Amino acid sequence: MADLLIELLHGEDYRDMFKPDQYREIYRLVNKINELGGIDDEIAEDTYKGISRRLMFDDTYKDRERYGALRKIVRIMKKSKPKTLIVFDFDCTLTTKHFYYFMNDLESFNNNPLWESIELKNNYEVLRHNIENGDLSLPDKELLINEFFGGNERLQSLISMIETLKSDGCTVRIASRGYKSQIIAFMKNLGLSHLFADDHITGIEKDKSQLLNEYIQQLVYDHIFYIDDDSKEHNGLLNFYEMGENQDKTQLFNKWVISEISYYFFTKLVKNENGLTKNNLYEITRFIIYHNDPDVYEGKKRHGKKRHGKKQHSKKRNNKCESSTKKQKRSKK
Repeated sequence: MADLLIELLHGEDYRDMFKPDQYREIYRLVNKINELGGIDDEIAEDTYKGISRRLMFDDTYKDRERYGALRKIVRIMKKSKPKTLIVFDFDCTLTTKHFYYFMNDLESFNNNPLWESIELKNNYEVLRHNIENGDLSLPDKELLINEFFGGNERLQSLISMIETLKSDGCTVRIASRGYKSQIIAFMKNLGLSHLFADDHITGIEKDKSQLLNEYIQQLVYDHIFYIDDDSKEHNGLLNFYEMGENQDKTQLFNKWVISEISYYFFTKLVKNENGLTKNNLYEITRFIIYHNDPDVYEGKKRHGKKRHGKKQHSKKRNNKCESSTKKQKRSKK
């Protein structure tokens, strides 16, 4: 085992650098690397300096478990914030109706009573043409926002979620079985292209199970969240890694650990229904930002206002006591 990793385990200088929980995590990771066959000195030295992209994507380094552990040690040593990726499906997840079916399979769209709309049916050809050619009128946009995003209020909640996650340092992507060009055109026409960069949107040309696997094998992210109304690709990913029952379950997500990466699948959507609700959007944002701090997420930490309120209350009681004492003195006089 490399001298550096031995130092990480036993060196006093390193131990003083970290909080107890950080040191325990490094200790666990180093032991895991050792059990998997250790690592040579040259790679350990690269790890100490910070694993480069060359190392991360070099095909000669096949053992993802060991290098996942190494990357995690580097992050702890650098005291850097965990990197988070959120992958959203598009149809019936971000949208409330199936946009792909509307554009490419109208019969399937019309056969679902949840998506029934006289206005969409009556204006189908014009809307489809204008979406593809970027020529939507204001009434067209309002109609599409109401039909595919559940109205302006839900859309604003969706925008708020994406912008909040991005401002917190998360990477957000869309993975769809639809056509990338149609999704990009649709988002651009509705003024939503700032939420997802074009190269952060993938369509039918890329299998979603394969895509999720690539994100895991890149060893770039500490947490990967996958949010989809259909669990098909999620199940494909678990089968690839021969993962069994979820290792951790919350009210919103099931969680597995793959190559030291925490992978989460959202459990509250029903296939081909009306997508994420406003409450879902709020809960997802809150969970992703605070899931590493259970006390904050579960509301266990006291807030200064409440403590301040108690002090004010005690002051009021003291004032009452003082006033009653003054009254007694006056009566004695």
